Amino acid sequence: MPLNYDKYYDFGDEVKSFLVNSETEFKSFENYYHLQSKIKEKEKELSEVLKDQTKRNIELLGIFSAIIALLYQGATAANSEIPFPDKILTFFLMFITLISFLILLKSIVSKSYFRERTFILFTIISLILISSIIIILIVIK
Repeated sequence: MPLNYDKYYDFGDEVKSFLVNSETEFKSFENYYHLQSKIKEKEKELSEVLKDQTKRNIELLGIFSAIIALLYQGATAANSEIPFPDKILTFFLMFITLISFLILLKSIVSKSYFRERTFILFTIISLILISSIIIILIVIK
């Protein structure tokens, strides 16, 4: 009984084409996986950039609003009939308030370590104490 080898050659070709097709699909899935991981990395980077920009915008908005309040208060104090030394003390007090506000804003918005926060807290407390002393001196006069 003669054997029909043509059937086996066709079967071998089908197996080879199936293996080539499977390998191509595997490479396609691998490329898809790498593409997906790159997209996730870019998404994380963009979210961090957006968070940083939001913090910067909050800081800038706080700085500009504090400066506008300082200018408004300065114009009001300059036009009043208060003696000149009291005006200087008022301006000094306003600048101390502005600096403490900016330091407080920076400590709230930034990701500081414990040491830096302790330093900022110490600075704010000292500025408040200086402001209180100046207010007491103004009241005593």
